[in-house]
Amino acid sequence: MDESAQYAADLPAGDTTSLTLLARVRQADQQAWGRLVQLYGPLVFEWCTRAGLKPVDAADLGQEVFTRVWTSFHTFRRDRPGDTFRGWLRVITKRQILDFWRRQQRQVNTQAAEPAELANLHFEFPDEDDPEVLAQDRRRLYSRAVELLRSDFEPITVEGFWRVVVQGEAPVEVAALLKVSVNSVYIAKSRVLSKLRAELSDEVDSVRDGVRQDSRCD
Repeated sequence: MDESAQYAADLPAGDTTSLTLLARVRQADQQAWGRLVQLYGPLVFEWCTRAGLKPVDAADLGQEVFTRVWTSFHTFRRDRPGDTFRGWLRVITKRQILDFWRRQQRQVNTQAAEPAELANLHFEFPDEDDPEVLAQDRRRLYSRAVELLRSDFEPITVEGFWRVVVQGEAPVEVAALLKVSVNSVYIAKSRVLSKLRAELSDEVDSVRDGVRQDSRCD
């Protein structure tokens, strides 16, 4: 049996991850919402600091972003190829950042600031069409997802997944190292990948590649 067939055979029946994180949030699942914030929060913070916000302002603005996401989640759609929650979240974040700088601009104008101070209020938001920008955002998101998944599985399960999927080690060698059966390694791999795909459902086509690329950048 080849690896792909083995993967399908070992995928647990009735796995609770079949209902994606986004689907659970849409059903107003508070636990799923908390997970969503944990997963995407660091990325929003990164976007804010890239746009020139101080860490304390980036943290505050992140709360505003997720408040807006919660109240408008019903408007999120994936009608076109390439639509992702990450992309939708990015648009909301950019708008909130613009609003932040407009508030700063009004405050500085009121205080009759010097031209040099006004110049500091301009910022550039990286274009997501830039392949490097997209790859960087995905790497950060995948890295965060794997980090969060560590608490959902036994350490040996995560170890098996990490060695096979991320480090590219042979399942037979990993099984011998962990003192488990080869079948157990395949099951560990499939369980974690299944959960990872549910966490990042609209990035599903590149989940495995994103995790592997992220490991090469550390």
